[in-house]
This record gives sequence, structure tokens and C-alpha cells, in this order.
Amino acid sequence: MMDWFLGGSKTEDGDASDKLIKQGDAEREAGDLTAALHYYGNAVAVAGSPKKRKAALLAQSRTYTLNGDLAEAEEAATRALDLGVCAPSLVRRGCARRKLGHFGAAYEDLRRAAQLDPQNREARDEIRRLHAAAQRRQQFEREAQRDAEADQLRALLPNNVVDAVIASCREPFYAEASVAPGLGYELNAAIARVRGSVLAITPPRRCPGVNLSTTGKAVRDGNAPFYVDVVVRGDRPYEAGVWFRLVYASRAGPPRIRQASLGRTIVVDDDADHHGRRAGLQFYAFLASRSDEPFGLEAVVEGLRAALEDDGSDRWRHVASDHSRRRRVIDAYRNEWPAHKIGLFADLDEASALAAAVSAPGPFCAPLLPRSALAPRLVEAIEAGDLRRCVEEVCEGVYAFDLFSAEFTAALLAEVDYFYGSKLPAARPNSMNNYGIIVNDIGLEPLIVALQRLVLLPLARALFSASDRGDPATGFDSTHAFVVKYRADEDSHLDVHTDDSDGR
Repeated sequence: MMDWFLGGSKTEDGDASDKLIKQGDAEREAGDLTAALHYYGNAVAVAGSPKKRKAALLAQSRTYTLNGDLAEAEEAATRALDLGVCAPSLVRRGCARRKLGHFGAAYEDLRRAAQLDPQNREARDEIRRLHAAAQRRQQFEREAQRDAEADQLRALLPNNVVDAVIASCREPFYAEASVAPGLGYELNAAIARVRGSVLAITPPRRCPGVNLSTTGKAVRDGNAPFYVDVVVRGDRPYEAGVWFRLVYASRAGPPRIRQASLGRTIVVDDDADHHGRRAGLQFYAFLASRSDEPFGLEAVVEGLRAALEDDGSDRWRHVASDHSRRRRVIDAYRNEWPAHKIGLFADLDEASALAAAVSAPGPFCAPLLPRSALAPRLVEAIEAGDLRRCVEEVCEGVYAFDLFSAEFTAALLAEVDYFYGSKLPAARPNSMNNYGIIVNDIGLEPLIVALQRLVLLPLARALFSASDRGDPATGFDSTHAFVVKYRADEDSHLDVHTDDSDGR
């Protein structure tokens, strides 16, 4: 028979609640959570001080959590917090809120707990569990959303076409089995019809060394699909243009659509990763709702332009607002700080710069990337048609070379210092450095795009021969360009780490 202790407020050992808590602890350890909760409840009732009452409430909250009574666990922890904020009380409530699925509130509690007590291991462990739970729920919600979007598509298109669209969103970006005969001529004709309505569009080019998702082998030469790069202008904040890459294996089949420009648009799924930026099922459904032949180049380009124009929807305003935060810094720096150091800012408006970066035939693109910007040895190698002559093989498969001329390097560093002087906000360059800037986020993205297309991509193809698994340079379709700053009183060094990048 259980002893429901309800004695006076004092014992030989001090406060009566102490004995009750110990009895509750023993019952909890023995697995009798109901008995433990009775003891803890009595301890709360007879506690002779706020400190003792808080201890009883925290024990009660922990046991409610173990018992699955999460609302009661949250309430008990809240009552403990009413007696004084402390890390253990915040951890208990945060744990309960995590299990209830109230992730935002849980994170606030756990973050405060970690601030109050940086050594609190339980707070750190709970934060890790919270992140894992949030990711699982997000993944479930994404899958449910994609299923709903696929059902929406099936109401507009035949099942086999829908399957092809889903593959376009999820398979390797360049995966295709074959290319329709005469596709290049058809694309050229379509390009001629839309050229006047876009900022820039390139001729169709073969995707070199395209990997097949089914075999892992590469498709080359006449069997490789075509890609077309197009820069489309929209309403503010997209008035400077957005660069998209369209990959076609047939005229009527769904192309693979990738947003190559940085920033947010409704073309790309909200859950798309930074480097993927693939068009989502919602955009393909949007195309299907607009035309009986939704995937021809003309229809796709018109759909992209429509997606960048304000349709009055909450979703469009939300995404555009997110994109605007980055644009405001770029616009302010370009327009309000006129003494720029490099030609990109001085000689080109941003739309013209992006159009030139995407469509320039190369190898030089003045004033965006003039020959004077590149190191003399690199210029000589480009002009001689032998890019290997300008590199040094540091170790097997790793190459180093001078990229910029001394004059351009000085101008670029002066530009960075000029931006620092503007006091405009700058995002951290990476997770390890607190001082520096992402150069794409101050308006230098067209320069980096031109550099990648005209110099780094040809160099990679010269150094790394294509294998039966494809061309390693095929994946050069995104950048993260930044400058880091070191000082004794700021960042003084870079810890040992690994990078996942094709070049640094």
C-alpha cells in the first residue's frame, strides 16, 4: 500500500516536500509514474518556499513528459517559471513543447536556457533533438505538398507527361536518354521568335558529357540534350533580370528548368536547396494551365516572364519580399556610392551586365571581364589555345594558377574596402568567418558568372578529361564567391575544415 504523505510542513530533514520528492523519484525509477506524480503533486502543495515548490514542479513536469501528458508537463514547467526564470525550467518546458510539435516556442525556451547556462548539456541535446524533429516534419510536409502538386498536374496532363515532369524536378539535372532529331533547328527557330522579348538568350548548346540516371553512363556528341540560357526581366524586384537554364531533349517534352541566378522567385520550390534551384511542380502546373503546348521554348519563356510579374498573390509578394532584401543592398551600393573601382559598376547597368555575362561568346568580355583583368600568363594560355600551360599541378588532380592581374586584384580589393566604408549590411561569407563579404551580394554576380563561363569552365575541361561518367565541368552552374578578412582583433585564422566545391 502506497504511503500518501500529507504531513506538516516540516520534517527532521527540513521542508516536507523534500521527502515527497525523494519518494516520487523512487517511484519514477521503479517505473510507477502515476505514484510518482501523486508524490510530486503533494510536494508542490506542501512546499515551504518558492525554491522547494519549483523543484517539485520541475520533477512533476519531467514525469508528465515521460508519461506522455505533454500539456500538463508544459503547464507545470510554466508554473515553475512563474516562480523565477532559470535554465532547468526552460529546458523542461522546451522539451514538452518540442514533443507537442510547437517548435518555434520550444526553440525560444531552449535558446534562452542555453544563454542562461552555456554549460547546460540537456539544453544543447534538446536543441539537437528539436532540429531533427523539425527536419522530419518539414520533409513529411514537403512530400505531402509534392503529392498534392502531382495530383494537380494529373488533372491537366496525361500520366506519362506528368511522370516526365516529376523526373525533370527530381532526377539529375542533365539526365536524358535520347534527343529528338532536328531539335537544334527547332530551338534555333524558337529562339529567333523570342529574342526581342528577353534581355539575352543563347543559341542551343550541347550538354557535354551528360550523365544518365538509369545507367550512370555518359551521353555525348549528337545524343546529348541541348541547353539554352535565357535572361528574363520582370517587375520589381526582378527588373535587372533573372537567368534561367533550359535543357531540352525534345521540343514537346518538359525541359529541365534551373534558375541559375541567385535570389528567390516563385519558379523554384520553397524547399529547394541553395545550389539546386530547380523549377518545382507548381511552376510546371502553371505552364500547363496556360497553353495546350506548355513546354515549347516560347511557352516556357513566356511563363518565366509571367512568373516574374506581380500577380497580386500572397505567395508572389512573400517571395519577392524575400528577394528584395538582397536587392536593396545591391541597389543602394550601386546607385548611392558612385566612386566604384571596377568597370562593372562604372560602365554597365546591372541588366546589361548580367546579359553580357550569360551571352558573351568569350574568352574576354569588356568591360565586364576585359583581358586586362586576367593574369598575363592566363591570357597567353587562352590566346595560344593551350590552357594547361598556365597551371601548376600542386598534387594529383589539384591545380593552382594566377587568375587576376595585379591591377585588377588591387581594384577588386579597393572595391571591397569601398563597400565596407558604405556601412551597408553584409551577410557572413560562410559559417566559419565573421568578417568579410559575399561578393555576389554586393552586385558582383555578373562578374563571377562571366569568370565561371568564360575562364573556369574551359580550364576545367582542359584539365579534367571526360570519362564514361560524364564531364566534371558540367556541374559548373552555381557559385558562392566571397572575400574573408583577417585581423588580430577579429578573425585571426581559419580552422581545419573540408569544402565541397569544384574550385577555390
